[in-house]
Amino acid sequence: MENIEQNVANMQINTPPVATADQDNNNPPTTTQSTRVLLTGTPEVSHVGYKEKKELLCLGTIHAPEFEQEDRQTRAPIDLIAVIDKSGSMRGQKLDLVKEALKFMLEQLKPDDCLSLVTFDSEVKLEIPLAKLSADQRAHASDVVTRLKDGSSTNLSGGLFMGMEQVISRKKPNEIASVLLFTDGLANVGLQRTGDIVPALEKLLGKVTGACTVFTFGYGADHDPNLLKTIADTGKGMYYFIENPDSIPTSFADCIGGLLSVVAQNISLTIEPAQPDIDIKKVVINYPVVHNKETNQHVVTLGDLYSEENRNVMCRVQLPALEHPTKAYECIKLTLKYFNIITSSLEDTTTVITVDRTDEGTPSNQVRDFFLDRQRNRIDAMDAIENARQIGNTGDLQRARDVIRTEKLKIEQSQSVADPLCQVLIKDLDEAFNDLQNRDDYMAKGSKKMMMKAHGHGKERDVGGGGYETKAKVMMKQKMEQKMGKPTPGYPAPQQIPQQTVASPSNPKGLGRKIIVGNEHSEIPIGEAKESANTPGMQLVHKWKMYVRSATTNTANNANSNNNNGADDLSDVIEKVEFTLHPSFQPNHIVVSNAPWEIERTGWGFFILPVKIYFKPALNLPPALFDHTLAFENGGASQVFEI
Repeated sequence: MENIEQNVANMQINTPPVATADQDNNNPPTTTQSTRVLLTGTPEVSHVGYKEKKELLCLGTIHAPEFEQEDRQTRAPIDLIAVIDKSGSMRGQKLDLVKEALKFMLEQLKPDDCLSLVTFDSEVKLEIPLAKLSADQRAHASDVVTRLKDGSSTNLSGGLFMGMEQVISRKKPNEIASVLLFTDGLANVGLQRTGDIVPALEKLLGKVTGACTVFTFGYGADHDPNLLKTIADTGKGMYYFIENPDSIPTSFADCIGGLLSVVAQNISLTIEPAQPDIDIKKVVINYPVVHNKETNQHVVTLGDLYSEENRNVMCRVQLPALEHPTKAYECIKLTLKYFNIITSSLEDTTTVITVDRTDEGTPSNQVRDFFLDRQRNRIDAMDAIENARQIGNTGDLQRARDVIRTEKLKIEQSQSVADPLCQVLIKDLDEAFNDLQNRDDYMAKGSKKMMMKAHGHGKERDVGGGGYETKAKVMMKQKMEQKMGKPTPGYPAPQQIPQQTVASPSNPKGLGRKIIVGNEHSEIPIGEAKESANTPGMQLVHKWKMYVRSATTNTANNANSNNNNGADDLSDVIEKVEFTLHPSFQPNHIVVSNAPWEIERTGWGFFILPVKIYFKPALNLPPALFDHTLAFENGGASQVFEI
């Protein structure tokens, strides 16, 4: 996303300009978006008969604000400890790519950030003690990384524990701290069993002042995914499975992009009955839950949140029969507490989930809440992938495939199947099914990939294109790709959604006009692309056009068209189209009042672009609003609706 050079005196324009370069903002726009974490609650259905004793699913959703600091110096400093395997198996390309990733990491950190580097083979060495990255320290760290050489065996536990000691011994700890552990093999020196390593790690984490996460990266077929995932779970981090060498740098970049965008820490969600006679039967979330049986309170510990991330918790509750109808009957109370990194303050918020208890009984034709249905699909897909993995580990690949096939069919028949996340779930189920075809391939990579996918869906955090990518993560990976001289694919294209209909109250059958909302994309060769003025080193390699067009090439309905060739330019039905760009574009609110209904820009990253279409007053139609994610693959993406 990038500013572009344009001379626009008024935001309302008739012919959108073609952007050819970016421009600097001496005064970057400030955001009016809230810095608070949002909490919402949703019942499965909105009406329940008051005479019925009934079970009800409820959904609580936590949403982190989008917080983008134009100046990286303004974000909270972090303490980062890299623990790197340099055993003999790392020789050559693997170690070279790890070095590349470490140097990239150095470039993204600011002077107030602290970095430490621990390496391990048979021996463990503190290469760089934890220290702030002054210019001299940064140069020293880069030199140390350059001179790293491969060694012999794998003392994984020794490296991990020395990394933790760097965290524990901090004199002035930063609010955000993380240990990144990378290995390509099995631990064969020091502690080697999960049952020995993890309890020792728990003791070390207990000595840490403030918060600390542990992320693990396992490369290739020879590492122990169960050990690395358990370490990551214990450290409230994530496990990355790296299938090929080229993914080493981007996996590190993905992790760093998240850590540099933390907006909240020490998050806890308390779930409790809003009425004495309500019983919470079950809480469904892949995070630690403590249940107080006396009060029937459930407290969920959620760790941290990155900018734009969501966390969802489902609970099944038993509603009592009532003596009389009650509107907005309170079912569940949700209380969220957290430390806000943006404001450096402790904050809390509360919401109550309600349903109407009616005298007509529970309507049989009620549709389950769309968002709750989507989350149910996510949880069921996570369970299916993990169950299939465990069955696959026994050698029964056929039964494991049956589990995957059954879950895919269920999602395809669900209400929320067209949702982009559900399409990602289907894609991951297809990949799991394919990975369960051959025993050797499954053990080498399929089982590890399935563990990573289930882990990501359970935590609602991306570890490799899993449907939870944030702008911060995507942009960091794009920076890494450009540094390595690779084309940047951009944000994954949104899935095509089923055709929608916008009907007029005076003409409920509609006009039969189909409209396409989408974007075109072409890539500018790196040698020809201009450099961003706002982000030095980034090339404006993406040229895109956002458009609203007719799905009909020409039509008799368009007698008043301004288009001489008779093509349907929609000027007889559209009054204007509003495009809302990322705030780094100025102006970022563009109104197009005449056909063609499109704008064209260049940049280096994706963003979500709201498009609002206003129709001619005589049609008596409400505006149509679409949130379109710019697609940089396959020439772009589009969706269709009908009026």
